[in-house]
Amino acid sequence: MTLEFTVRDGTVKYISTMTPLTGASGSARISDNGLIFDLNGGTIGTLNILPSRVEIPKLRPKGGDMIITVNAQGDASEMLTLLNQDPFNFADRYDTDPTQIEGQGDISVTITRPLLEYFDQNRIQYVVKGNFTNVTAPFQIGAYGLTKGNVSLNVDKTGLQVVG
Repeated sequence: MTLEFTVRDGTVKYISTMTPLTGASGSARISDNGLIFDLNGGTIGTLNILPSRVEIPKLRPKGGDMIITVNAQGDASEMLTLLNQDPFNFADRYDTDPTQIEGQGDISVTITRPLLEYFDQNRIQYVVKGNFTNVTAPFQIGAYGLTKGNVSLNVDKTGLQVVG
């Protein structure tokens, strides 16, 4: 059995502690024991959400993974503010104030989490990749300050890598 449907002007709470996706539009397909939702666009706060995807490879048994890939573009400060929300807290972890970051960029965030309400938070996996332009930040990377630069960012549970 297969079920297909479209969504217009939807709201998605992908993680209960984070700003929801609003104005979502896209299409979904449930077949066999899985679901794929292809998002055409929407917004998270002021960030423009580009085509993205939510995949649940196994709806049963309960507790399988949900894989969320969100592609966005916008203000670097807004992106870092979003990624500083629970459970990630990236800016706090690196003692950075998101409001002091300037620049624009594109980012891709992939989150894998169990499809459960209550679970060990260590089961959340994530990968963040971004490219930013015209970046100014109030800190140094090594011996270098960051003013009006281009930066690539890679983050996962093992750490943060900034190149630029």
